[in-house]
Amino acid sequence: MKVSSHACSAVSGVLYMVGTLVCLRACLAADRDDENEVIKRGGKRVPSVELGAIYYQKYADSGKKKTLPPRRGYPSLRSSCTKVAKVPRYYRRSMRIDNYYQKYMHAYGIPVLGASSVSDRAMRRACYVLRFLLGDRHDLVKNYYEAYGRVAIIPAGAKLRSLPEFRFLPRQFDDETPGLGATVSVPVSVAREENIVCDSKDKSPDDILLQTLAEGIYQLAVRKQIPGYDAELRRLYNSALATGWWKNTYSRYSPEVYFSEGVQSFFNVNSYADPPNGYSNRVNSRSKLQNYDARLFRMIHFVFPCGNNYLTRCNSRGE
Repeated sequence: MKVSSHACSAVSGVLYMVGTLVCLRACLAADRDDENEVIKRGGKRVPSVELGAIYYQKYADSGKKKTLPPRRGYPSLRSSCTKVAKVPRYYRRSMRIDNYYQKYMHAYGIPVLGASSVSDRAMRRACYVLRFLLGDRHDLVKNYYEAYGRVAIIPAGAKLRSLPEFRFLPRQFDDETPGLGATVSVPVSVAREENIVCDSKDKSPDDILLQTLAEGIYQLAVRKQIPGYDAELRRLYNSALATGWWKNTYSRYSPEVYFSEGVQSFFNVNSYADPPNGYSNRVNSRSKLQNYDARLFRMIHFVFPCGNNYLTRCNSRGE
């Protein structure tokens, strides 16, 4: 049965209105943070970053060995984003966490993992991003938790395929992928340490972990928890392509990227380019997103209804 465009628009409108009601106390919690350390810098974009979009289309299920039952237990109402610890033995066993990972923190019971070489600063920042993005809606926390969702950091100077979960990927992903979002078969959202801590050697002006974690939340939680959301987002994406919106930008590569690039703008940390440079355009803030693509804005606001202030990685109250 074909659904009219008016009906689809009504869906996104209802999502927007309902989203304003789900904040409750969580909206206040995610905005309070003294541990965090992203103002954009100029610079050339990492080449061939479209591999991130290709990953979802072609490779995301290649590493799948078997479907696991939902993770046992319940997500926590608390987070531990201050002190880096060893990976708890129970979590290592129950979540099948590879011995490669030696450092551990958590937000709502969802692990943040790093090798022994990863800095504590990067661990704390990654934990903050995870806590921030999931702080608005505990129902999405539950879904990300049950899917064995986690965050991992690619150590400085290391390659993507050094992480155990991504060893099945072609070698090309090593040099040309700054991060990837979690999928059902590979439920880990990752980004490079250099980008997370705003190292001067990093080539990307974007907040990669914010982007990849947004993609992971969409894949593991939003699609499962919110009826009709995935179909509506894909309709909006196809409509944007047909009308020429987001021309010559990364947002055009896939619905997942369309969503995550919108999330960066929603939290005022997207990179700016006018005219569009193949990756970004002038829509780099929440107000610009609302004016340019109001339907995408409403969809994102439904997922992140509190509209909290995101502390940027390169300019903040933290380290």
